Amino acid sequence: MPHATAAYLFEYKICGALAAFSVAQFGGDIELPEHGFLMLLDDSGQLQRLVEKQDEAAFASGREGSEPFLLFDPFEAPQHTYIQWRGLSQGQIENLLHVELSESDFISRIDGSRLMPFPESRSVMF
Repeated sequence: MPHATAAYLFEYKICGALAAFSVAQFGGDIELPEHGFLMLLDDSGQLQRLVEKQDEAAFASGREGSEPFLLFDPFEAPQHTYIQWRGLSQGQIENLLHVELSESDFISRIDGSRLMPFPESRSVMF
């Protein structure tokens, strides 16, 4: 059974922005987004290809290379959502998702520790 690993507000902000993107692209309810996707990006963080989770082969193979990506995978909704990114700076994610991250977003809600600098690759379960 999956368990939540989210500990920082920036993770929740990114997940919320990905959920909003999912609803804007594929429809559905923002409270229960159900469409997973994979954004394949270039080195500057610009969207090159958007792969729906329904395309299982492309959804899986898109994460195998070394190119930057951003993944949103709501499953067993509404219990679990998985997000992952690779090779992206804080600025690239902020620009791509139209989200603003501040220093206080990097303080753990669990133990108060600070996570800096921004992790350019990360996996988070909600």
